[in-house]
Amino acid sequence: MNQNDFLDCLIHNWDNRSQAQSHPNLYTYCHYDWCVEDGILKSKQWYHWHGEVYRERRNRLTAKDDRIILTILDNGIDVTFKEGEHGYIGEVDTYINGIKVLSSITLNEEKYTSFDRGIDSHGKIVWGDVEGPFIFHHTL
Repeated sequence: MNQNDFLDCLIHNWDNRSQAQSHPNLYTYCHYDWCVEDGILKSKQWYHWHGEVYRERRNRLTAKDDRIILTILDNGIDVTFKEGEHGYIGEVDTYINGIKVLSSITLNEEKYTSFDRGIDSHGKIVWGDVEGPFIFHHTL
């Protein structure tokens, strides 16, 4: 799998304006930007309404055989991506502090989706998306 092709898809300014406008009671309008600074892959997220960044992360990519591992350096989580029919498909299935962390990501040249949840030992969702994935498109 080609790491540069993956980065060409990922490194953009993204937002979910269309989704938030179509379903304002379910999805907050937010931005998700990816870039490389000083050789480090960085991401940041913020809500549109006040513009304050609520999450910044440093990441590392590793290409292994038929997959790309995106390691979130701030928490050690690995997102494993494989090539799919319409782009890249990433998954996380791990435990942090007794909470099962599940994430599904799809990525192509036009769209980035992210569906993240934390589930406690009783099967209750304690954080994350309930209604479905956030759907991001390139910021205009």
